Amino acid sequence: NREGVRLKSGSYKFTDPKYPDQKAIDTIIEQEFFCMTAPSDSDPAASNKRVDEARDALRALGMPKQQLNDRSALTLLALLDVTPFNAWSDAKNPLRGITPMMEFMDQHYGKKYAPNSRETVRRQSIHQFRDAGLIVCNPDEPLRAINDKNTVYQIEDSALTLLRMYGTEEWDTGLHTYLASVETLQTRYAQERAMVRIPVQWRPILGAIEVPALRTVNLKDRFQERMAFNFAFREGQ
Repeated sequence: NREGVRLKSGSYKFTDPKYPDQKAIDTIIEQEFFCMTAPSDSDPAASNKRVDEARDALRALGMPKQQLNDRSALTLLALLDVTPFNAWSDAKNPLRGITPMMEFMDQHYGKKYAPNSRETVRRQSIHQFRDAGLIVCNPDEPLRAINDKNTVYQIEDSALTLLRMYGTEEWDTGLHTYLASVETLQTRYAQERAMVRIPVQWRPILGAIEVPALRTVNLKDRFQERMAFNFAFREGQ
C-alpha cells in the first residue's frame, strides 16, 4: 500500500496510486485551509449560540425590540469580553471604546462591520444600554466629552454580577432582584450625568455687563463626592 500524503490535518491514502479523485482533493484543500487560517474561536455554531444567548439576556432585561438584534448582542458580548468559548461566569467589564468593540466582534465572532458603522453601534446600541443603566460612560474620566475619540464604556457592576449568572439556576432570582433595582440605577446615573453638565451661572452687573458668578463649581470634585457617597451607601447595605 502506498503511504498517503501527510498534512497538518491528517494522513490520507488514495485508491489510485497516481491520482486521488476530485472529492478527495476537495476534502484535502478544505480541511488543510481551515487548519491553517481559521482562528481558534471561529466555530459558527458556537458563535451563533452565544449571540442567541446574549439576545435572550437583553430580552430578559427589558430592552426594546429594536435592540434585540445581532449588533446589540455582539456589543454586549464585547463589553463583557465573552467569546464563543468563554463561560458567562467568566464575564469581565473592561473599558472599551466603539472601535475596540467592533474589532472584538470581528476577531471572535467573524462579524466585520464597516468603519462607518461606528455611529450605528453608538446610537442604536450603546445609547440604549446607557439609558437602561446597563453600562456607564467614561468611568475613568467622567468629565470627558461623550464625543471624544477616547470615550470608553463599561458594564455597570450590578449588571455584570447578574450576567455572570446567565444559564445557571441563580439567573431567575438574580434577574428579579436586578429588575427591582434597575429604575433606581437609571435615576442615579441620570443624576450623575446631569451633574457633569451643570451650566455656568451668570448674573448681571450694573444692568449691562454680564460676568461669571463669584461662586464656582468644581465639577470633578462634586462628581467624586457623589460617587464616594454612592459607594459608602452600597457598602452599608
